[in-house]
Amino acid sequence: MKFSIGLAWGTTFTDGNLLEGENVREVCVACEEYGFDAIYATDHPAPPPEWRKEGGHETLDPLIALSYAGGTTQKILLHTHLLIPAYRNQILLLKAIETFASLLPNRLRLGLGAGYLEKEFQTIGVSYKDRNNILDEFIVGLRRVSNLSSIPIWVGGNSDKAIARAVKYGDGWSPMGTANRTAKYLKTPGIESHNELGLRIETMKKLCQQVGRSDIPEICYTPAWAMLGNDKYPEPEVVNQSVRQLADLGVSWLAISLPGSTMSELMGNIKRFGDEIIGKQLSRH
Repeated sequence: MKFSIGLAWGTTFTDGNLLEGENVREVCVACEEYGFDAIYATDHPAPPPEWRKEGGHETLDPLIALSYAGGTTQKILLHTHLLIPAYRNQILLLKAIETFASLLPNRLRLGLGAGYLEKEFQTIGVSYKDRNNILDEFIVGLRRVSNLSSIPIWVGGNSDKAIARAVKYGDGWSPMGTANRTAKYLKTPGIESHNELGLRIETMKKLCQQVGRSDIPEICYTPAWAMLGNDKYPEPEVVNQSVRQLADLGVSWLAISLPGSTMSELMGNIKRFGDEIIGKQLSRH
């Protein structure tokens, strides 16, 4: 199993500004040191105030943040989880990705999504109803740019539409473990258990067979214990059991976040996860 850790925190940070440059640099360096495979950044350029109050999180511009992360590290992968093409001019976004890939070759994992916060689309001034079409058109356009065609694209979302998009266009699929009660808000069905995820994976495998795809998309999953907003460090026994079960289902990546209201707490949790979880994974091989 490989692990991508987020540059976003739902926990209230009481030790200055967690997202200032020096703190971000320390976090990125520590993540690489303790065995994480990737660092990810989310994409919320203009979320409504109530989103932050109801469990949303602080964010950075994903491409700028990850380019900074890449400059402070040596080889850890850089992962947009998820970049929303509908928020931006498509030509300018392609240029930004092309620049990123040129400056940091072979390090980008491009997680893409349609987006779900309607008020954010309204603030930016783009069509919420067209977001899925924009996403499809962007992926097609990106694949036509010769020096970008090899960048791995991981398609986000739990729905049948997201699975079909991952099979048709993607190198990977990025579902999230969410409750069914949040489906209306997140605009994607919940996945409340490993069994439910397994059923979705079987759907994806069948669809691959139907369209003649010989491989299945790589799976990057966010389990409930790894979601943004968790205030407590996850129990190692729970995590290791979850990792084993997810690996048996065919999941090869986990996108996680770790709590920490101070730099000391956060850095300690990064080291602890590296020792207790990643280290044990490596020792099995």
